Amino acid sequence: SSSSAAAGDEDGVCGESKGWFENLSPEEQQAELSRQAQRDEAGEAEQKKQAIKMARREEERKSREKEEREAARKAMEEKKYMEQIRQRAFQEGVLESEDGYDGCWYVEIEEGTWKKVL
Repeated sequence: SSSSAAAGDEDGVCGESKGWFENLSPEEQQAELSRQAQRDEAGEAEQKKQAIKMARREEERKSREKEEREAARKAMEEKKYMEQIRQRAFQEGVLESEDGYDGCWYVEIEEGTWKKVL
């Protein structure tokens, strides 16, 4: 009976149980600690890589957004400038032609009177 109780203690069934690490020899424990340190270092290195990638992506996103804002601002300036030129041309008597449904171009000479442009 006492031999079965002693065997139970070794199996961790009765009394205080040991973890797998404590069951290793001192050399095996040292090797496991070394492997764990290497895994930790590799994990930290991977985290740093991911952080750098994320920072780079964020920087690229901000740069694209800035370029898009700049392009939109420039397009708006060009549109405003072209409208000013168009209005000046109208004041100077220039007529604007429009595409007709028949493939020809037409100019409105006066209200409701259109003339085909040759």
